[in-house]
Amino acid sequence: MLQLSEDERHTLYTYSVKRPPEPVPGVDTSIIDPALAKFIHMQPYPCYVSDQGWDVPIYNAAAGAQWRWMSHGTNVMLWALTQPEARLQLIDWERSWAIPMAAQLHLAAHNNPNHERLKEVVRQVCENEDARRIYWEEGLRRVHPDGSRRRVYLPHHHDREFEVVFLAFPLLRDPSYRLMTVVPADECARYAEASTELFSQAA
Repeated sequence: MLQLSEDERHTLYTYSVKRPPEPVPGVDTSIIDPALAKFIHMQPYPCYVSDQGWDVPIYNAAAGAQWRWMSHGTNVMLWALTQPEARLQLIDWERSWAIPMAAQLHLAAHNNPNHERLKEVVRQVCENEDARRIYWEEGLRRVHPDGSRRRVYLPHHHDREFEVVFLAFPLLRDPSYRLMTVVPADECARYAEASTELFSQAA
């Protein structure tokens, strides 16, 4: 897995795409009140909020450790669909990650044609040849990632694969924001087994 500094990331992008990366836009943090921030930072699993354009205004320490690109302010879609390191960290990149994510992006852009940040994200995604092909082939058939199970490599775990479960929740005060939590699948399985045993003993 690539473990690049910000300067190395900038250089790799410039040589790969033949131009410097776009400056990171300012992210609206007005929706993040202290109670929500406290809740996010209390979570033991990776937890973050992304907006309608998939920028990330807040994330917790676990998310920053698992998804190191967040510390550079990178957009979720731009990282997953265009960055070389994403293809190394995200197992079965095209089928399990790129196809459903590109379809989500396509649907969001279709439903919000005047959203300037979404248009910019789509433009940058489509500068990548593979991402452009996937974006236009997959169309409008994916709404959200809630409940998705996908496999990843995590920093400092060498070649060990991890299966994770994505939980997605809209913020009712502004449903264009989504609260994302990434739970290890093996811990879900252990919890289910423990719950089954507890109910059996109670019966």
